[in-house]
Amino acid sequence: MGTSQKISRGFHKLALFLAAIVLLLGVAWSAATAINAANSARQSHDEQLELVCAKTAITNNFGDHALVAEPDGRIDLKTWGCSDEQEMVLYNDVLNARAPDEFSYATELLPPLTLGLSITLALSLAVYGVVRAVGWVIGGFVS
Repeated sequence: MGTSQKISRGFHKLALFLAAIVLLLGVAWSAATAINAANSARQSHDEQLELVCAKTAITNNFGDHALVAEPDGRIDLKTWGCSDEQEMVLYNDVLNARAPDEFSYATELLPPLTLGLSITLALSLAVYGVVRAVGWVIGGFVS
């Protein structure tokens, strides 16, 4: 086996190793980012549900005029039975509350995960290609 072949095989192994490291780090980063985005969307969904609950409770107890009476006032969601914790929100937020669509983790998780994994794959292939190209150049000088 010639020297240039040994160099080429060595760079091939190095390229695979470095690409695998980039791939593993990218998969972990993509998963963490996607899970964080899905949890944030879930929290936003739950907050919107609490506002809709408060709007329904106030409307049922006082009618629509109670929501318009003090637009800059605040209400406590816990006193209306819409939250487990004491949380003050503006009447305007309650007034403008709309029932959110049904929440799905898959819908919120897959787009950022797909994007992150695509970028990770592209970076891994780029690292592999660059290291192999360097190996071919160095191997060409040796022969």
